[in-house]
Amino acid sequence: MLLPNHLRAPLYTAATLQFPSSRKALNVLKTRKYPKRTKVVPTKFANVNVYKDTFKKIIYEHLDILLLNYSIYFYSIYEKYAAGKQGNELERIIRAKGLGMYVDCEIKGDGRYQDTSRYRLVIRNKEHYSKYNKDDIWVISKLPSFEPSQTFLARSVYFGPFSDGTLEIDCISPRDARVSAKIVSETRHIYALRTISASSEFMMLDTLEDKLEELPLLRYILGESQRKKKDLLPPAPMPILASIQLRRDDCVDIEARLYETIDRYKLNNDQESVLRRVASSVITAPGWNGDTEHPVVLVHGVYGSGKSFLAAVIIIFIQELLEAVNTHRASEDQIQFKILVSSMTNVAVDRILQTLLKLGYDHFIRIGSMKKIAKNLLPFTAKARISSNEELKELEQMLDDGQNSEEDLDHIATAIQRFRKSESATQIHTANVVGTTFMSSTFEIFNDVKFPLVLVDESSQLMEPLTMVPLARFSCNRLVMIGDPLQLPPTLVSPAEDNKIGKGLDKTLFDRFIEMGHDSIMLKTQYRCHPKISAISNKLFYDRRLLNGVTAEDRKPLIEGLPTVTFVDVGGMEQKSLRTNSFWNDTEVDVSAHIIQSMVDLRVPPNDLGVISLYKEQADKLSERLDAMGNNSLTKSVQISTVDAFQGGEKNVIILSTVRTSESAFMHNEPRINVALTRAKRHLIILGNRNLLLMNELWSKILWDCEENVMNHQTFASLLQNLQINDD
Repeated sequence: MLLPNHLRAPLYTAATLQFPSSRKALNVLKTRKYPKRTKVVPTKFANVNVYKDTFKKIIYEHLDILLLNYSIYFYSIYEKYAAGKQGNELERIIRAKGLGMYVDCEIKGDGRYQDTSRYRLVIRNKEHYSKYNKDDIWVISKLPSFEPSQTFLARSVYFGPFSDGTLEIDCISPRDARVSAKIVSETRHIYALRTISASSEFMMLDTLEDKLEELPLLRYILGESQRKKKDLLPPAPMPILASIQLRRDDCVDIEARLYETIDRYKLNNDQESVLRRVASSVITAPGWNGDTEHPVVLVHGVYGSGKSFLAAVIIIFIQELLEAVNTHRASEDQIQFKILVSSMTNVAVDRILQTLLKLGYDHFIRIGSMKKIAKNLLPFTAKARISSNEELKELEQMLDDGQNSEEDLDHIATAIQRFRKSESATQIHTANVVGTTFMSSTFEIFNDVKFPLVLVDESSQLMEPLTMVPLARFSCNRLVMIGDPLQLPPTLVSPAEDNKIGKGLDKTLFDRFIEMGHDSIMLKTQYRCHPKISAISNKLFYDRRLLNGVTAEDRKPLIEGLPTVTFVDVGGMEQKSLRTNSFWNDTEVDVSAHIIQSMVDLRVPPNDLGVISLYKEQADKLSERLDAMGNNSLTKSVQISTVDAFQGGEKNVIILSTVRTSESAFMHNEPRINVALTRAKRHLIILGNRNLLLMNELWSKILWDCEENVMNHQTFASLLQNLQINDD
């Protein structure tokens, strides 16, 4: 039986990806003229076709750069070590350099589909399952040199090969379909390269291909905020956006409910403004407003400003209102207004749902990978894969983890019990609040589910086409975006030209709404950092607009005599890893390890400590050093990571390792430094080369704020020896 083509991935026609020739790749390597992103995103779009075409080209430019970088490494290895080699020897040489090459593969047509663009690739010598992912880009060729004329590209359909080595692949473009058909007609035995993982990129491209025209918010996203009937050729009716429409006989006083919620949760003025703006956006009520306001609400939530708390309060306010209204309405007249909580990371989604739990609200479900969801949310999970028991298997495996606490085991057991009883199977259709990541929003359980309101956290870190994934899939009518444009932007591996940074794929929808003239409400009160710590970022990045919601007394020292902000002048010498191109500094590693051990000796709980490094290699070296000290609990309990991994996190004590001993543009990346300086609640200890940092305009200002407590690492070590824990 032939399956219809809509069950397979679309062929992309707007642009064509190709694996570069050896000549092109090696010429780039020789000239060192590496390509950078140059395409920009305009502020507004004339129509949906221009929007789709613009972003497809921008995503393809990014993928082109990634494939070129891969090809440069492949061809340099091939020319140097493998030219003339064949069979298993060729495969062994290339794999030894970290590249996924497969020789003597077999390719077969997939007869289940009406066209010939899906194939079954049979590979020998499978690698570890962790090497494979859904939407890996595979390069398939008749030749071991992978020259373009005899080569096509395909994306993997599933997360890896089956037990017999069979991998299902889809051609990416019509050109790939034509070349593949020719190759298959001539031979069954081919060479394959597993190149880059492009799951996010293909998720964005699939969204641009699929029903974007039907998105209720489309005209606002394109930039047409006012009705311009003369511009509509042919004229089209304006979409009616879903809202909570109250009647006089509902007898609900919205203003009174707002006041009660504001008082109950002790919202500050900015938080109150956001709650009121969201209420005005989603609710119409006689005597309160005539119509809903703009369907998009932008919240500029600075560090420690209670973003997750406010999101939870908004959800509770809306759900309590619906419950009050529906209690007195007939069943056929009930208001249904589902809310989706979404972000790119599981941590961001979990943070909001955990806050709901703390506030006593548990009428939600969580969809996603069991292993990545917070343990206390597992009892609220639902089955994501309708025809699979994968989640149940994951949960049962989690019981064997020796790191589980008794409470964790209870949460896992509760989830297992619910899954075995199939209690969660239909919840997605009845739940009013659902939390999931963008990646999990593509699961089949969400088919035919709509969410009038989508709340997106960490929106200032999300590429615009990525933000569109849940909006388009769930026919979003109202949107709340929470983020901080002054902290980390979207992370992209492909570099941009200096004058195009922040203007292309790394421009967020949040940014573009601001460009279009939409105002954002800034949550100006921070409740995390000691006032001395917050003063640094407030002055450098926020034009002194921030207020402190905590006092010095609220954040008194963990250890009597330990300064709130300290700069430790560390010598040493930076080193660069040939493997990762990242940097480390052995002296800073030693000093960091000594500080951690001293803090623990002073009875500071390891969970209160965090180390942020500007470079991943430094974080890895410090973890290795703590392991070598024979204290595994330190490595597991002390969070050691890069700035990017720490965004959204906080610790009582932060050690910030700057690593470098020579000038680097990376060191004055303002969003990255802003994040690094705003994770500490009570103590911020900065390690660095004082003479180097004083030459940098940004860092010289930071050192000025540390001037009272600048010392070398020997002096700081002596200080730690003479301290004692503050038990107050």
